[in-house]
Amino acid sequence: MVVGAKGRGDALFLGVGSVALAVLEQTPSSVLMIREREAQQREKRLPSALHPFRLLLPTDGESHSLRAYRRFFQIFRVEELEVEIVTVLQLPSGEEAASRAEERHLRAEAERAARKHVNTTENELSGEALQVRTAILEGDPAGEVTARAAEGHADLLVLGSRSVEALPGGRLESVALEIARSAPCSVLVIRQPAL
Repeated sequence: MVVGAKGRGDALFLGVGSVALAVLEQTPSSVLMIREREAQQREKRLPSALHPFRLLLPTDGESHSLRAYRRFFQIFRVEELEVEIVTVLQLPSGEEAASRAEERHLRAEAERAARKHVNTTENELSGEALQVRTAILEGDPAGEVTARAAEGHADLLVLGSRSVEALPGGRLESVALEIARSAPCSVLVIRQPAL
């Protein structure tokens, strides 16, 4: 399903919400949410021959993320493509770590897991993209991913999500919804079929 979205972070999201976000949140199928403003800005930056299509792939190491990226490359063929794979460290709070040594150990574990997530995704995509970069970010997942999309002038953000039926209340996961709501570019949410 394809829906248009005007602006980003509209006040309409509060209360009833915009039509695009309601469709994104509740439909059981994959959704491409097009942000026209970003498409127009992309055209103004550089001619397409000089500017590869920029794809941002956030990963959390879950299998639905990898399946979504595989599906994207099965459906779409983009000749000039730059891909950035990112993951966001989820560090334990100070209360969860009893000592500085334990805190360093937990951080090292989180960094190893994050590196594994981006490396696994990068290996899956070898040969698909013109240029692949990886990054490990730290902080709020939705905020960090949308900031990275803005900084890197991403044209499309691809998110994997479990099926609506697999989630409580049949709704899109909150991090994916927040990213879609505030992303500065178009967003493709690829849903996995219910098992």
